Amino acid sequence: MKNYIILFFLALSFPLKGEARDDLSPKDPYAETNYDKAFSSTVLMPYIDVLRHYGAIENLSEEITFKSHEPRKLDDANYAVRRQEMLDAIKRQLEIAKRDAVLKPAYEGALVLATQGIATGVLIYSLSTESYGGGFGSFVFMNLLGGLSRNMTKALYNYMRPGNDPYARWEMEFAKKMPYIPSKLWPKIIDIFGAARMGSFSYVKATEFFEIAFNLPTIHRFPYSPPLTIDQVPEKADTINGFTTHFFEDYDKNEEARDALNSSVRTYLRKLAKNENGFICLHLEGPGGIGKTHYIKALSAKISETFGQDMPMEEINIRSSEPSELEGDKDTPGQILTTLSRIAKRGLPYGILVFDEASWLNSEHKESAKKIFEPDLGSFKSEYLDSLEFSLKGFLAVFLSNYSIEDPALKSRMINIKFPSLKKDSLKKLALANLNKYLSGTNLLYEQVAGTTEIASAIEKASTMRDIKTSFPLAIEKILYGRKAKNEVH
Repeated sequence: MKNYIILFFLALSFPLKGEARDDLSPKDPYAETNYDKAFSSTVLMPYIDVLRHYGAIENLSEEITFKSHEPRKLDDANYAVRRQEMLDAIKRQLEIAKRDAVLKPAYEGALVLATQGIATGVLIYSLSTESYGGGFGSFVFMNLLGGLSRNMTKALYNYMRPGNDPYARWEMEFAKKMPYIPSKLWPKIIDIFGAARMGSFSYVKATEFFEIAFNLPTIHRFPYSPPLTIDQVPEKADTINGFTTHFFEDYDKNEEARDALNSSVRTYLRKLAKNENGFICLHLEGPGGIGKTHYIKALSAKISETFGQDMPMEEINIRSSEPSELEGDKDTPGQILTTLSRIAKRGLPYGILVFDEASWLNSEHKESAKKIFEPDLGSFKSEYLDSLEFSLKGFLAVFLSNYSIEDPALKSRMINIKFPSLKKDSLKKLALANLNKYLSGTNLLYEQVAGTTEIASAIEKASTMRDIKTSFPLAIEKILYGRKAKNEVH
């Protein structure tokens, strides 16, 4: 019987689950953070009044709102105080979970030492330190004590001196914005934190995801402050449309394009002011080099000037034929979502999206475009963010291409405008204004070439500024060749 007791306590004296082995401890001290506990939604229950005041109550699950008491009414004075209390509670919850993770080896080590110490003490008491069994038990315990002490000391050191933590910034960002991000997305965010900590999800992919997900409050317009009131629409629209009218004075047969653009701008301003669903889709069709891109950039600047605040404009160039390039998939955000996130990071849920060289409207991307650009609905689903719907309201989407849209269904979703051609005098004026950049490196002066027959002929044959890009270098080369031939004769 005594031998069975000795074997039992010897078995207890060996390390449990390899706690004493340094090579089994994770490299990231926060790798075992319990993120379900760190971002438990129960912390939000006392703060429904804050979320209702902010307008983000729809983000929460029914379970949270059902268990919560009827919130008290908040005024602007105590809203800020209550909101800070809520954020402090979430941060505290996160800090406790991270503290428990980094100190876990110390907690477990203390438990193992206590258990093993009792086992070894009973063993020594039953035998004696002079016996083989008692001596071996003492040796095993001291060896275990040394290994666990190293792990416990390392855990305490990591807690006191945590060092660089690449995910700390993103954790705090989520703590701040968690109540304002749709609760449907919380599990995926929590899973990515855990996977990234354990090294099964790259830092680059994780930060790309966080960058987009944490801008959701702005993309979802919580709260929304319109850049103008409905009463300001007539005055602002007249100012902006006056710019468009002046711009098209340099173009032939401009009335139809001018009026369509002016109408579109007025409708867009009204939607911004009234926070209406839907958005505006413009398709400007015409050969390259006639000023489509120049007009949209100038329009964006004019809107910003008229509003007295920034009107973001982002250019989107689709190069790949893969559908994920535009709309994204489970692993790729796509250019639409990435661009919306960039604008949202500036704190604005509205802007101008410019799709230059949009010939892809007649390619495989047309099916993606039909799903995303439905102006009356104003939203699309993102697989990258678990099929969450994203609103495009507040945005003016402008497509610039050389050709008309062939698909009738896609074409019907847009305001299609044929961009007029520049008047010949206007083209000449614009071409000569750009002449100097073609003279660089030639030793020729503007005054020497501006009035030559070569330059005049190049302008006469051109119908767009893109033609000028080709014809001016050839004309200048002829001038240089003629000068060289003349010098050789002399």
